[in-house]
Amino acid sequence: MLILALIIPHGKDVLLINGYHHAMLDRISPVITELGNAVYYLPVLLVLLFVRFRWATALSLAGILHGLAVVLSKRLLFPDALRPTGMLDKASLHFIPGIKVHTLMSFPSGHTATAFAFLLILSLYLNNRWLSILLLTIALLTGLSRIYLLQHFLIDVAAGAAIGTASAWTACYLINQQPWSWLDWRLTFSVRKANEIQGSITAQG
Repeated sequence: MLILALIIPHGKDVLLINGYHHAMLDRISPVITELGNAVYYLPVLLVLLFVRFRWATALSLAGILHGLAVVLSKRLLFPDALRPTGMLDKASLHFIPGIKVHTLMSFPSGHTATAFAFLLILSLYLNNRWLSILLLTIALLTGLSRIYLLQHFLIDVAAGAAIGTASAWTACYLINQQPWSWLDWRLTFSVRKANEIQGSITAQG
C-alpha cells in the first residue's frame, strides 16, 4: 500500500477507488468500515479472558499503543491534514447517503490502524494460515472502505496499517517475554447446581 501510495498521484487514488462505485458497495462499505471501530472489539476482549489472559492482555496493549500513536498523529502532528473532500472537487466524488464525511485530521487512518492491530493479534495467536489470510483480508478491506467512503487517502490507510501492525507485533513481543504465571490463566464457569453458576479463574500449564 505504501508503494502504491507513493506511485499513484495524491488524490487520484481516491478518484480511482471511489469512482468504481456500485449500489452494493454503497451498502457493504459502511458495514465493513465499522470493523475499524474499537468498541466492537470489547466483546472479543471479554471472550479472550476465557481463552487465556495472555491473549487478552496483548489485545489490550495493542489497543493502547495504536490508540496513542493515532491520537498523537491526528491531534498534534497532522491536525490540519485535509481529507479527500477538503482537497478534491466534490463534483467528481461519489457520496454515500447517510455517511458523514469529515474534512480534517486525515493522517493516519484510525479505523485501519484499529483493524490491523486487533485482527493481527488474533492472527498471531490463532496461528492458522487460512484464518490469518481471512483476518488480514478483512483488515485490508476495512482500510479500502475508508477510501471508498471518502474519509482517507491511500497514504493514510497505509500509515494506519503500519501503525496497527507495529502495535500488534510490539504488544505480542512484550507480553510473550513476561514470565508472569497469571498470563496463562483464564476465566472459567462451572455449573454446581441447577440454576447456580460459579465463576472461577484457572491456571493453564
